[in-house]
Amino acid sequence: MKRSTYIFFLACCFQALDLPAQEFAIFTNNSATWDGKPLTLSGKVGYNTQTRHLSLSNRSRYQTKVNVHTHSNLDFVYFTDDHGNQGNQIAVSLPPGSTYRVNVFGYLESGGENVYNDDLGLDVEYLDQYGRRLMTNYWEYPVSIYFRSSGSGGNSSGGFGKPNHYEVITINGLPARWHTSDLPLKLYSNHRQYGFSSEYDKVLLRTVLVWNNVAESIGISQGFFELTNSSSNANIQIDWSGQYVERGAMGVAYYMKGLVAMLPMRYYQNEGAAAETLLQELCHMLGPEHSEYPADIMYGTVHGHSHDLAEVTVTDRDRQMLGWLYSQRNYYPFR
Repeated sequence: MKRSTYIFFLACCFQALDLPAQEFAIFTNNSATWDGKPLTLSGKVGYNTQTRHLSLSNRSRYQTKVNVHTHSNLDFVYFTDDHGNQGNQIAVSLPPGSTYRVNVFGYLESGGENVYNDDLGLDVEYLDQYGRRLMTNYWEYPVSIYFRSSGSGGNSSGGFGKPNHYEVITINGLPARWHTSDLPLKLYSNHRQYGFSSEYDKVLLRTVLVWNNVAESIGISQGFFELTNSSSNANIQIDWSGQYVERGAMGVAYYMKGLVAMLPMRYYQNEGAAAETLLQELCHMLGPEHSEYPADIMYGTVHGHSHDLAEVTVTDRDRQMLGWLYSQRNYYPFR
């Protein structure tokens, strides 16, 4: 990535929200959909997070059996139901037209502050009237969990330090950021104009989820971003045509123009690579510039690793940088 101050953009180079408590996964005849609200949990290390309720709704004409489980790196997520069952997985039987509520919470015994982004796995079997298996389906429900350290209040009251070797956009000698009253910023993505696939939707949802979880962790409960279907009222336009991306770059943030320029999805190694690029460019739109630490999402050269989309996340240094920036009282406001 590089910055060109005379036209105000940041480019990613090609090199090696409180959500409602009720969310739905809906099963139709041989597929599944969700209500577009990723499951978001937060709490302190050593304590249970708050509980969210995931409702599994069978709208197919078949008897359905669903095994809800976690992935290996989410072994601190637990399920309970109204019948007293509890564990890292729960088996659910759903007659046609029925709904079953699963309670989801997290408990991490020890560790530091961190944000985890992954998916819950749902193995689905469709059975005929005699209990014989007709078909199977595997499906995932996105989940994001923020654990504060046991002594942390997780707010932006000035307890954040600026990480070493991490830069911020400055205008007129001041760090630049948005007024918190302007948040969340509305994002409009133009990928549907090109008939592009649902891969773009998944990348956008994961990216917004990650940054909004960070926002909540630093005391910005309304989140940093929200998606909109209206280009006219968007604060930031996300363009996937590639026409505004510099040669050799994977993405560009024109923060004075309210534009994030991306390449078409086929140019990224996978969905995770596209999401890492978009994460970085959207963070530039919030005010941070580059980090010299390779693990940070804001590292100035390589992003677009071959990570699975569910594994894409940011570091605590990235979180601390935004916490520090959005606790500054003397700053230059983006408009």
